[in-house]
Amino acid sequence: MCTVTDTKVPLPQPTKSSQRPPGRQPMHGEPSSGPDLAALEACVQEWFAPALLATCLPVPTTEVERIARDWLAAGGKRWRPLLVVAVYAELCPGSPLATVRPAALAVESLHKASLIHDDIEDRDLERDGMPTLHARHGIPIAINTGDFLIGAGYRLLTHMPVEPATQVRLLRIVAEGHQAMCLGQGEELAFAARPGPLTLETYIRLCERKTGAAFEVAILLGAILGGADDSVCMPLRRFSRALGVAYQICDDLADAQSPCGGDLQDNRPSVLLALARACGDGRIRRACQALGQLDQASPASRAAAANELVEVLREGGVFERAAQLATQQVHVTEHALVDLHHAGLKRLLHRLADRLIGSGEPPR
Repeated sequence: MCTVTDTKVPLPQPTKSSQRPPGRQPMHGEPSSGPDLAALEACVQEWFAPALLATCLPVPTTEVERIARDWLAAGGKRWRPLLVVAVYAELCPGSPLATVRPAALAVESLHKASLIHDDIEDRDLERDGMPTLHARHGIPIAINTGDFLIGAGYRLLTHMPVEPATQVRLLRIVAEGHQAMCLGQGEELAFAARPGPLTLETYIRLCERKTGAAFEVAILLGAILGGADDSVCMPLRRFSRALGVAYQICDDLADAQSPCGGDLQDNRPSVLLALARACGDGRIRRACQALGQLDQASPASRAAAANELVEVLREGGVFERAAQLATQQVHVTEHALVDLHHAGLKRLLHRLADRLIGSGEPPR
């Protein structure tokens, strides 16, 4: 049962592309088809247009507010707000989406803050072909803007029209996810500062914390606002973590195709390094060691060594094993939902996983 109400934005109607698979019958009280994801995506994108942001966020009166608003409005696939809205729409069919708009804005505000801080920590000067915020405004202003957006995210959640107990649940979920993502980023930074052997177990834990936790927050916010109890939220947690691992593996494989070797060049954890460690191929071991010894070398030297490692890993079948591992993690997401007894929500999550993992693009 839904826990919040609003009358402004109607729920987009399902299309034929989202029809129920043959042979499966609706659960009691469940609609015959799931929400139209394309319509939800369009709705979410519209929420981040400057004119609509002004109806939910204070009008900027200072420079930090202006920079933060511009950064929040700029580009992105809006995966996290889509997860919030889609889960809510499935659990509360026919309810207006504006009821969860503050939560959707909150998760995106927190995400965009993390991008600012990550770019500083990773010393990246470009994102999606554009200068990063600290490249444009300097590190002090960028850090402050990120902190401001974190505060804005929590503030939006405190203005949700829900019961106090539900609001506490929302804030607890976000706070726990916030800490988990910081732990994941911390592990990545520690690895970059002191590169060493990366086990597959460590890599998976990092992905669960850094990528999976972000999906978990968004999915659980939509579920809680849709009236889900702990029996529903527990399998959603397991699903989110497995989805984060599967997504990150695919992202690592795409990243390794970049001209400069991507994360491998920058000493960042990658599924390829984790699988290479378990490989007995002497050529792969020597290529990994060669890259590890270039910590103080020029970017050009590191790029050349990273590209050589990529070729050795491809020839040694490591890329293929990484793709197989991603497929295994997709199966883990399916198994995570065995205890979820809402067939519509289960189907929706499978559709969302296909959209995320099959997009070929990193989450923005």
